[in-house]
Formats: sequence, C-alpha cells, structure tokens
Amino acid sequence: MRRSKLVRLGDREITVKELTVAQVRSILSELETGTELAVLDLLFTDVPTIALLASTELSENDLAEYSPSELEPLIDAFREANPFFVKMMKRLAALGEVALQSSTGQSAG
Repeated sequence: MRRSKLVRLGDREITVKELTVAQVRSILSELETGTELAVLDLLFTDVPTIALLASTELSENDLAEYSPSELEPLIDAFREANPFFVKMMKRLAALGEVALQSSTGQSAG
C-alpha cells in the first residue's frame, strides 16, 4: 500500500502520496532534460517542485500563494511519505558533486 500523509496547508487539507516508480522515472526524465528551475527548488533542495506536484493535487500557482514557512509542513509530509525518493535525490546530489569536482580537477574530500 502506498504511503500517504494528510497535512493542513492554510485552509486546505492536502494528501501527500508516495510516488510510484513510474512517477519517479518520469520525474528523473524531466530533471534530465532540464526542466525550468522553480524558486521552490532553491528553497527546498531535496524535494524538486515537480515531485511535490506529482504527489499532491496542487499546482505551482497553488504553491506560490504560500510562504516557505507555510510550505514547510507540506515538504516535511512529502519527505515522510517519500523517504526512498529523498534518499535517491541525496545520492544523486552527492554523485553530481563528485562529478563536478572531478571535472574541475579538485579532490572529492
């Protein structure tokens, strides 16, 4: 059974669902092709906006109505419902950092 977490966002109750493998594959494909970077991607680096949208019924416009502190419980609910995705993103970020350091001739220490 897919994990889910109910969270209050302003006056709305939002269900955050665990992403399916197909959704994760689609998100990775979108990230690889260079989707436009959203402001939330800079605020919450381990939860891409496209993943958050895929796990909720929210749109980017919906999210833009809230402050980062108001969105934090939603992001935390995503992390709780999607621990495998969050771990994968951390591994990918670490691999990217190693690749960047290798390409610039720096040690990965």
